[in-house]
Amino acid sequence: MASTWRIGELRRRTGLTVRTLHHWDHVGLLRPSARTSSGHRLYDERDVGRLYRIVALRELGLPLETIGEGCRRRTARRSPSSTAAPPPS
Repeated sequence: MASTWRIGELRRRTGLTVRTLHHWDHVGLLRPSARTSSGHRLYDERDVGRLYRIVALRELGLPLETIGEGCRRRTARRSPSSTAAPPPS
């Protein structure tokens, strides 16, 4: 069974603020994979991997906008529709 973390747990483990995590969700940079029935954000292992990539790129000095563009391209490359063969002509 995959592990999930609430935002407070990520804050404690990463040192990021809840405000930063909320902002990244708001701008679409790091969206939680699920929410509880009461609306609390739940992050899975894939989300945490993305979080650490974002943090590493920020430490290299990249702006959030550039990081977001790179993440969207990476996600698009992984999506099944982007790898599907074109229909026959």
